[in-house]
Amino acid sequence: MARIAGLCFIALVASSAFLPLEAKAVAKTASKTRFLQPAEPKSAIACSTCVNFLDDTLNTLLNLIVDGGIIGSCEQLCTRLQSTWEQGVCILLCSGVGIEAFIAYLDGHDNDPVYLCTDFLACPRNHCNSTTNCITITDASVSPSTGPVRTTFKINTKILVHQQTGTGVTNVIVTPPGNPNNTNPFGSTLLNEGYAPGTYTVTVDIPTDDFDWQYQPGVYQVEINVCGSDCQDKYGVVFDTGNTNFTMTKM
Repeated sequence: MARIAGLCFIALVASSAFLPLEAKAVAKTASKTRFLQPAEPKSAIACSTCVNFLDDTLNTLLNLIVDGGIIGSCEQLCTRLQSTWEQGVCILLCSGVGIEAFIAYLDGHDNDPVYLCTDFLACPRNHCNSTTNCITITDASVSPSTGPVRTTFKINTKILVHQQTGTGVTNVIVTPPGNPNNTNPFGSTLLNEGYAPGTYTVTVDIPTDDFDWQYQPGVYQVEINVCGSDCQDKYGVVFDTGNTNFTMTKM
């Protein structure tokens, strides 16, 4: 996953970076949303910071745990990370739950940063697990619907939230033209910390100015998944899926 700067939703609009889907990208975005306030104690680390941190360091932490022998304190583990920023975030997250729980969580789940950050009390846990009664996609569109290469296409998804949700993502998958087997998709994943019941518009930007030679003219199919936790997480749930498309022309 890539880094997150924030969450967004309601007639709010958030932008996400264009990132390869296979990297499970979670995009850098601006943030303006109504957040669920967790009932459990809150970490000193923000949800997006926690996910960014684990995106960068999870494999390193697991290797340190395996190779480090007996680890008796958060400082003993975390100070082995390279940067002072990583060390500081690690110590705060670890101290919030204790070294034994910190190691157990890292070693015991499916290595999904979004879910792990709920264990570390940085992100509100999602307790809404219905595929029909949590969030419904009511409309999906792209603005502009047609544009030349180097256009930033805005994927607009209207959602109806039936029940309070916890931390989750909106996952946008874009399939290029002439690719029926969906072998080279790209897209972005946008983090949120949960929605109160209501109607929201989620906007994800797909810029096409970088690596513009890779884009061929034609119709690009778009799939949008709104999920509790991560869409690809064994603890997650796909609330709803929507589809739209846009047309890219030559410059």
